[in-house]
Amino acid sequence: MSTPVNNDCHLSQASSLLRATKKALQDVALSGRTAIDLNQDEIAVIEQDAAEVFRLIRSLRNALAPINKMPPEILTLIPDLWYYWIDSQLIALTHVCRTWREMFTSRSSLWTRVDCNNADKTRVFLERSKSSPINVSLSRGGPLPPDDPFFQIDHRAVKRLVSLHIDVTAEKYLRCITPRLFHPAPLLENLSIYIPREEPHHALTATLFGGDLSSLKGLDLTRIRTELPWRNMVNLTIFELAHTPPGEISTTQLLDFFESAPRLQEVTLLYVSPTSIDQDERLVSLACLKCLEIYDDQPVSPFICHLLIPVGANLSININPDSGVDDHLPISINNLRNLLNFTKLLLYVQDLDWQIEMIGPSGEVNMNSTLRGGPTRLLLGFLDWVNTSTASTVELILKITSRERLPHELAHRLLSPMNLLRTLTISPCITPCPFIQALNPDLNSESVLVCPRLETLVLPRSETIILPIYGRVTVGPDIEIMEAARELRGAKIKSVQIVEG
Repeated sequence: MSTPVNNDCHLSQASSLLRATKKALQDVALSGRTAIDLNQDEIAVIEQDAAEVFRLIRSLRNALAPINKMPPEILTLIPDLWYYWIDSQLIALTHVCRTWREMFTSRSSLWTRVDCNNADKTRVFLERSKSSPINVSLSRGGPLPPDDPFFQIDHRAVKRLVSLHIDVTAEKYLRCITPRLFHPAPLLENLSIYIPREEPHHALTATLFGGDLSSLKGLDLTRIRTELPWRNMVNLTIFELAHTPPGEISTTQLLDFFESAPRLQEVTLLYVSPTSIDQDERLVSLACLKCLEIYDDQPVSPFICHLLIPVGANLSININPDSGVDDHLPISINNLRNLLNFTKLLLYVQDLDWQIEMIGPSGEVNMNSTLRGGPTRLLLGFLDWVNTSTASTVELILKITSRERLPHELAHRLLSPMNLLRTLTISPCITPCPFIQALNPDLNSESVLVCPRLETLVLPRSETIILPIYGRVTVGPDIEIMEAARELRGAKIKSVQIVEG
């Protein structure tokens, strides 16, 4: 940064040069045409001197501006204090003054986000980023012309890739991109390729980045055909595969892929529908898995039964309403190591929606679906699976907010001793209660079985409810609860809660 003494010296030099240039121009103006023609070289020198004077003036103005009195050690911190620069702000910093321009253009780490939207801008960012790792994104709604800025990403730039996001509207546009990505990318950590349209899918082959993605940590593919597994996926921790064509991905391919990526922590499969395999006994351990999410309209049980889910992992399954729960659960509960001993089962029925949460010592399994025609078949299938898979210490919590009348068979199954129901909650907004309606036909029957572990009964205030118990429970404005209401057949109720209707 210039000192006051230096500024005074520069100002004196500029003034002297300006006066000399002015006098020279006046002398030339008084000369004849012939003299002017003979002194073209001198005129060129005068023009150059004049330009230098104006340059010095601009430099002095910049040096004397208040913004340039900021200490350099503070100025250099500006980019570090705000990481999420948009390109226009970053470019504007270089237009403040010469000092700022030199300082910020020399910081290669500021120019590593290349969006390939403008040819000149792409060139400048690639140049200024020098040898720093770069993050490249490409979004196109149409074909890529031969001079598209993306084609500036040559083999030298590919070697610097740390992340690459490609979003094109058709697979034919992807076809002209992938041939430029056959060079190795030793720094690549995140790869995302997205095609929104339903059309013939483009296959990513083993030639992508030389087939070596050992540095990759995140992989996200949507509507992409791929020859899984790629080799050397040892550092991959996040994997998302979405909307592959039916029959394109086999269970064998996915299992091979999982084995080649031993550090996988988060896996999301959206409508992948892997085909089944003949190797029923094959098991693949996902030792580092933290979360597995599956969304599908086809049975996923043939796939899940080959996975060993570790302690602490979360499994979330969102399924098609036309398929049964048993189509989406592992054949053996032993595959879910985090739920070897269920401690709690939460089962919600809300109109035509149901949700199951199975909570173990660590980790969760969530299942969600929208039912058509009522929850009977799915819930009965789930209860059958639970009865054969869980330990006797499980706590079953049932919450009903459905306005649909529950089938008689389902209501009795939920109160059977086998299911170990401990908490029953009937929503106060439900009148009349579909659960009680389902039990009413057998109120006087000695065959009615009530869960012996029931501890908490939550009833709405809005109606008189008759339960299959020793006595009659009247829940009304006066909240009259007979002592007999605390004893079901073989059960001791610890808590009866009345909630506002």
